[in-house]
Amino acid sequence: MKNIIKDIIKDFGLSICGVLVGAGIVFILFQYNSSLGGASDPNRLQSGITTSRVNVASASSTEILAKNTAREYALIVNTCNDEVFVALEDTASKNFGFMLTGNGGSYEINPDNLWIGAGNGIASTSNANDYCKVTVTEK
Repeated sequence: MKNIIKDIIKDFGLSICGVLVGAGIVFILFQYNSSLGGASDPNRLQSGITTSRVNVASASSTEILAKNTAREYALIVNTCNDEVFVALEDTASKNFGFMLTGNGGSYEINPDNLWIGAGNGIASTSNANDYCKVTVTEK
């Protein structure tokens, strides 16, 4: 029983910071400690992570993020020199949606802005035969 309680405390990222005893009642004071890996700690996302590289065309919209009703987190990073425009659920078009700047522009989907639908992108390269690469990390 003692180990189960310890595991529950650890799972919620809590640490005992004090004990009060009074009138025959014991009060245990807890403190949230994100370094212990609490439920809202993003470091707990280590298992089940997938990373893929997607070629984003400049001539037409490309799906870069598939619909995923179990999604907890996603990170889209533009790894090319040109901008990539991303539209959630809609077909992507240049100068529409949000722009990922070249050389590392990124968009994070997390519990505060959770999106389980698809995401599409289009590169802003001037040559219609060119494409950009984006890296998509998802849990």
